[in-house]
Amino acid sequence: MQKAGLEILPSFSIKFPEYSVITPYSKFEYTLRGLKVSEEEALKSSLLLPNKFSEHLNDVLYSVMIKKPEEIKTKEDFLKKNTLKDRDALMFALYHVTYKDVHPYELTCSQCSEKNNVKINFLNSFSVTFWDQPELALSKEVMVKLEQAEQLTFVVGLPSLFEEQQMLNDLSAVSDKERQKKVALLPIKYILIDIASAKKQDKIVDRINIQRVYDDLPVSDRKLIDKALKDNFEKYGSTIKVISNCQKCRAEINTEIDLVNQFFRAMYE
Repeated sequence: MQKAGLEILPSFSIKFPEYSVITPYSKFEYTLRGLKVSEEEALKSSLLLPNKFSEHLNDVLYSVMIKKPEEIKTKEDFLKKNTLKDRDALMFALYHVTYKDVHPYELTCSQCSEKNNVKINFLNSFSVTFWDQPELALSKEVMVKLEQAEQLTFVVGLPSLFEEQQMLNDLSAVSDKERQKKVALLPIKYILIDIASAKKQDKIVDRINIQRVYDDLPVSDRKLIDKALKDNFEKYGSTIKVISNCQKCRAEINTEIDLVNQFFRAMYE
């Protein structure tokens, strides 16, 4: 429509597809709509700013939520009450309503190294194992008494999106490798050090000091920490598992597809 030489854009509406998902750890139900072009472009641009990537991703996820649980009234609520693995489930929901579910994929056989080109229906391959313990997932802390570094007790738990975003905002001048390591150490909440002479424990909460102590641990003690995390937290979450047979040797191929990588792979197809 034109008026006095100016084009006036008439009002119109677009009905976006919607999809609901229950997050595995927080067990909140969210309904998400598909991405707009501008939102997809914003996510692509965020890949160029690694320290801001998680913040941009969280912003987009929050903006596409058309239904949220009663407990989530603000973006800060969303960040503080959801884990990183909860975000993976939300990313799958966003992937499902924005992109097609059937995609070509290359699976490598572990027996003969043959590369198999297959088509995978990601919706049919998606599954969720929900947190089933009485306490809230983000409230649970597990104490890991080390064996060789016997004065040390590592306390581990699930990090929230808020903790991750806070830490990344302070890491503008570190390498990608260092950034990834710091995120990987977020499940270490704090360290207790026995002070025999004072008959007390010192509590280490500074992230730099936590990493320093961790880097000096014997490998066997690091494995104790990994086992505690695996036994208490890692059996839950959302996964895309694919079972296929090698086209060359017919061996069974079991593959777990990374939700985050697949999401961004779809953006560029």
